[in-house]
Amino acid sequence: MTRIMFLLPILLILILLSISLLSKRRALPSDAEGSTSYTDEQVPSGAAKISTRPRLLGLERGVVSEDELYFDEEYLYASRGEGQVASHRLSDITSLSMTDVVLNNRRIWEIRVRQDDGGEVVLRFAHNFTLWNWNFRHFYGRMKELNPGAVRTEWSIWSM
Repeated sequence: MTRIMFLLPILLILILLSISLLSKRRALPSDAEGSTSYTDEQVPSGAAKISTRPRLLGLERGVVSEDELYFDEEYLYASRGEGQVASHRLSDITSLSMTDVVLNNRRIWEIRVRQDDGGEVVLRFAHNFTLWNWNFRHFYGRMKELNPGAVRTEWSIWSM
């Protein structure tokens, strides 16, 4: 009986967490707003990775994009695995902002990219910023240089 009493609060927390995440999932715009064309190429070797995939019992699906994100001086690369890479010019990014969603103590960020056909691609990701990995901070700084109007959220180490 004590074992069941111990497990009930944990189960209740998991249920409430999943309900909360599902409601957040509906609140965020869908990735289907635009389609990204992937090509059979590799991410350039000099590109720096800025994203990580948070794991939360599969509930992260629909909250973050499937893509791993990389950047260099001129392009943002979205990689879906071996040989599937989409490249977007950094100057085509219309919005870089932090969402209200937090997974595994990491804020989910959103990038909106204008496409040539007038559509828009939405990429959501968890940053990979750590004491040893400053790639996301460099990306943020590069966006502030190239397109300061697109940066909607002020970066600070406390808001990460």
